[in-house]
Amino acid sequence: MQKKIIWQRWEEPADSDHNDHEDDDFDTEDNEHGKPYPVIRTEYGHFVSVKIHAPLKNDLKLWVGNSNFDIGHKEKAIIEDVDGVEILDIFSAYKFRVGIGLAFDDKTVQKRIEKLLCEKYDNVFLTKQQSIDIKKHRIDLKAKELPWILYILPNGKYESISCENIDEYDKLVDQYIEVKKCLGGKLMLGYK
Repeated sequence: MQKKIIWQRWEEPADSDHNDHEDDDFDTEDNEHGKPYPVIRTEYGHFVSVKIHAPLKNDLKLWVGNSNFDIGHKEKAIIEDVDGVEILDIFSAYKFRVGIGLAFDDKTVQKRIEKLLCEKYDNVFLTKQQSIDIKKHRIDLKAKELPWILYILPNGKYESISCENIDEYDKLVDQYIEVKKCLGGKLMLGYK
């Protein structure tokens, strides 16, 4: 089965803006401080309602991802690691919501998530020192504030590239995805 993700723009529940608590789909529960907070029942489950004021509401870019594979702890970590993802909510084994930062292109972030989750993934076994070295290198790449690629081979060796030209970057991403399909390993992408 070919893994895939189908994207839908998040539709705010119709009753999320009202101020009273009398609606049938609107309950309250106590938080850890004993104070009630509103809970909305939606087709995706129960959610704490945070009233978003009109100016801020327009700044949120929320998308629902519908997958044909399980979204577990590993997939959650991969999504959270994609540059541009500000919010991540897992609704079910096959459905999740991401909030994409205003400075990021929605389609580019979605494409990165799809490539990292839907392409064949082979485990990389690293020594503790290799893991520390790769984390340090990744921090250095992020500090450059340029789009970057970090490819880790199954044996723990790695290589990286950062570039200013977005078209060149996209071509390199596609090339590294093909290499990963053949050799396995892990591909990490950073896009500013």
